[in-house]
Order: sequence, then C-alpha cells, then structure tokens
Amino acid sequence: MTLCVTTRIGGLPILVSDFLVTSTGTISSFESPLFPEIGRVAHRPDGSKVIGFARKTLLVHKDLLISAAGSLESISSVFSRLSILYGQFAPASLQNLVRGLAILSESQSLSCEIVGWLVVGSEAVGFRWNSSNPDSIASGDDHVIGSGQRLFEDLKLPHEQIKLDAARRIEGAFSAVLRDVGTLVVNELIYGNTLSEAFGGGYEIFCHTAEGFEQLDNVAYLIFSIKLLPDDTIRVGRVPILVNSIVIGEEIICRTVIPKNWIGVPSDEKERIAIARKLVSGQAILDIPAKSLPLSAKRYVVACVGSAVNGENEVYTAVVCGEEAQQFKIYLTGVAKDEKEEIRFELPQHIMLNIIQQAFLSFSRQTSADILSKVNDR
Repeated sequence: MTLCVTTRIGGLPILVSDFLVTSTGTISSFESPLFPEIGRVAHRPDGSKVIGFARKTLLVHKDLLISAAGSLESISSVFSRLSILYGQFAPASLQNLVRGLAILSESQSLSCEIVGWLVVGSEAVGFRWNSSNPDSIASGDDHVIGSGQRLFEDLKLPHEQIKLDAARRIEGAFSAVLRDVGTLVVNELIYGNTLSEAFGGGYEIFCHTAEGFEQLDNVAYLIFSIKLLPDDTIRVGRVPILVNSIVIGEEIICRTVIPKNWIGVPSDEKERIAIARKLVSGQAILDIPAKSLPLSAKRYVVACVGSAVNGENEVYTAVVCGEEAQQFKIYLTGVAKDEKEEIRFELPQHIMLNIIQQAFLSFSRQTSADILSKVNDR
C-alpha cells in the first residue's frame, strides 16, 4: 500500500512516492515520526499491518525512474530485475520495458503496480504497468496509484493551470508539488488519516530536467498553529512543529520535533526519527549520529493550521527556497528545555509576515481588496 504519482508541472515531469510499508506478516516494533499512535489508525480490513518505511522509488538508470505499489516482495523482485536488465542501458522504448516486465511475470507470481518516467530521445514519457496485465503498458503523464490515490486527488492543486517563471522552472515545479505534500504531512500529524489509508510517513520527490532526474534532497516542514481573533487579527503559535527530511547516501532520514501546540498534536519529550532505505541497495547502511545532521534545510514548507472563519479545518502552505531559504536558521542551542535540547528558530520577519498575511486572508475568506475597503471605511 502506498502513494505513487507521476504528473507534469509547467511541462516538467514530476514523480512523488511515500515511504510507508504494509505487510500481512508479523508486525515489528514500529513508531511513526509523524503520528505515534499508529496502531489506532492503521488497522486494515484486509489484515495488513504497517511494519516500517522503505524507499519504493528506484532510479534504475539516468533515463528510467520508477515507483511501485503493492506487495513488498513483488516490488523488490521487479526492482532487482530492472536493475539487472537496464542498469547499464535503459530500454529504447516502452515496448522494450514491458517485455522485460512480462518475462519476470512469467517466472514468478507478482502483485504490484508501477508508474514512472522513461526518457526516449530527449523526451520523458510517463507510464503505468500492472502485474495483473503484464503484456500491456499505459503511457501518459498523469498517473496516481496506491491506497493514497483518493486523498491525494482530493487535496492536490490543479497542476495543469500552474504557470512557471521560465528562469525558475525547476524551483517552481518543486514548490508546487511541495504544497500538495505539505498538506499531506499536516493531515498525517493531526488526523493520522494518511496512515489509515496505508500511505505516508514521508515522501520523496523527483523532477526531470535537462541534466536528468533531480531529487529534492532536503526539505523542512514548519507547521504553525493559527487562531483567528476579532477585528481582523490573527494569533500565531510561537514555536512550530518541525519535520525535516534529508537524503544521506541511499537513505532518507525523517526527523520530527513536536512542541506544545494548539492544533491537537500531542507534544513529545523526544525527537522522533525514521529511516527509509532502498529496497535494492549495494551500499552499506550509514552510521551517522542524528545530532550531526543539520536542522536547517535547502527548502521550507511553512504550513499554517487552524480553523477558518466558517469553522472548517484549514491548512495554508507556502514554500520558501533559494536565497530566502538561506535566511532561515534552525539549530540546537545546547540548552536543555522540557527534558530535551532546545531548538532555536531564527526566521526572517519580513518573509514570515508575508506568509502570515496570506494565511490570514485564506482563513478569513477575504481578499486584499476586502481589507483595503475596510481600512478606507474607517
């Protein structure tokens, strides 16, 4: 069970995949970095259980990127087979790719579905393959598979309407998909609803550029509590929930720090850490002390969470990258506070003020013109 997505944003091919792993086997000791009471939301009617995290995306070749949903054993077999067949030379066409997959299906029973991108010539071609119909492959840009399909499609932005600045296309594409993913992260923290759908636990994101497939290797989610107050004012929680995702070698480390907040997420006395490892890997597992990893990131998703003026749950997300992201400083102070080491957030006031102003308009269901009209009427 998982969430795998291929789409285009501003013409650029994008792939998104989560980390959560389910199995019908014996459950192992497991804690989610985002939602600690995982057993409360992850009892599946099919008898499967959440057992951990893994990277279910594989860059087989510089011209072939895939992500898979279904049986973990089947996915591992497909990843191994494709690595052997196409690790040195990518298939020349989707027909060549499906022949390799069909041969594997003949030799063993598979239960999985794959989406991905294959570069043919200079153009990336999206595809979808299902082991239940191994001789067929569907082409196209937009594919969503896995148990997270319904929730993702309910939340995602209309990507086809997004126009990107020609000078910042890659950052613009990453920012657009990060707003979707940021909302999923918030949902998991507050409701555990991604876990109840058997997906989540962190995400990896790829974009195809002129240089090949580029992975978003470091992002931090800063989640602030928001309260609307009378007279067009807003109250913002002082310290955000922090979720940091960083690629280290072939692993992705997800770290979560949850302080006291107004949005119903139980605070935790310790930092939560999870590691998503590759299913097919030839490298040794890295042994790095968590405290040696930076808390600051290359990109930030700032999420404002609370109730809108009409009582509906609301999430407003903004993405900070480039030179603006370099102004964000997050670090351990070395001082103990509430039984754990204090984290200092130095966030540029002018950037945060602009984000909070936009969040206020979203929460209050107003526009800048509405506010200006009220000011002029006073």
